[in-house]
Formats: sequence, structure tokens, C-alpha cells
Amino acid sequence: MNKNYIIIILSVLLVIIFFYKREKEVLIQKEFVEVPTIKEVEKIQKVEVPIEKIKVIPKDKIKKEYIPVEVVKNQDKEVLNVVKVPCPEKGNTIVTAVIDKNKKEVDVYSKFESKKFELFYGNEFYVGNFIGVDINGNKDYMYNSGIRFGIIRYKDIYFNINVNVSHIDRSYLGLGGEIIFKF
Repeated sequence: MNKNYIIIILSVLLVIIFFYKREKEVLIQKEFVEVPTIKEVEKIQKVEVPIEKIKVIPKDKIKKEYIPVEVVKNQDKEVLNVVKVPCPEKGNTIVTAVIDKNKKEVDVYSKFESKKFELFYGNEFYVGNFIGVDINGNKDYMYNSGIRFGIIRYKDIYFNINVNVSHIDRSYLGLGGEIIFKF
């Protein structure tokens, strides 16, 4: 059997395994985003109420990671409440309600906080066609496909196991490990 057919068959098998075992990607959101209002609620006319007696949380008493930077810097914005909404098996969403004393409106911000430590966090499939030069200056072409299995994640450091099929001048079935730093 031709070596190229073996590579294609193994690549197809890896793709099938990947899509069968696939999980959702871990969301990393380092900054707060303003949460949009639901369209049906936007249509309702707002009623004005006096805000002089509303209790706010002093910004200097709250951990900095719970407040958006633009709220900390703006003296007209005050924090009404901060909540942590658990997202099972994935982490937490921090939701911060802020009142703008000038606009006399409340804005809501959210930030997803993934778990700091996670086992078996996800899989991904990759295919590559690489062109390189060896030590002697000869061009090499490499075809590569495989599956990357997420084993351990601690904050932004990922430890993975790779299973791949490669072909340079002959076919290889490989097993390896990698450490990835995301920043």
C-alpha cells in the first residue's frame, strides 16, 4: 500500500476520534465587557428615581479584579454590587453593577474567570504542511496531522499529549508532549 494512502487513512481516523471526543474550548476573558441590555427591555420606557440615598460599595474596598478599569478611574461611576456566577466545571463569571451619577443609569459588566486548575480540559485537531531546510541546506517538506489532548491546565500554562502522523521522506506515527504558555 502506498505511504500517502496510509497517511491519509490515519489522518481521517484522527479527525474522527477528535470530533467524537471533542469538548468546548476554554474561554479566557481577561478584561470586563459591558453587557448589552435585552432588546425587549430596551423598549420599555425608564422611570426616573432619586439616587441620592442609594448605597454604593466604596471602590477601594473591592478587589481590583472585580471592577473594570474604566470604573475605577471614573469618579462619576459607583459600584452597586459585585456577584460571582458559577459556571459548572468551567469557572465563574464576575458580574459588576455600576451606576453612572451623570447619566443616572446603571451599567452591567461581566468577566469570565476560568478555573485556575483543570484536568482533561479539551482536545483539538491540527493539520499542517511544513516546508523547511535541514542542516545541509536541503529543502524538506513535511505533512503533519494529529490530535492534541489537554491533560492539565494551571492558569495560562497547558500540558498536552500529542498523537500525530507525519510524512517527510517516510511516514511516522508519533506520540509526544508539549507545554504551552498563553499570554
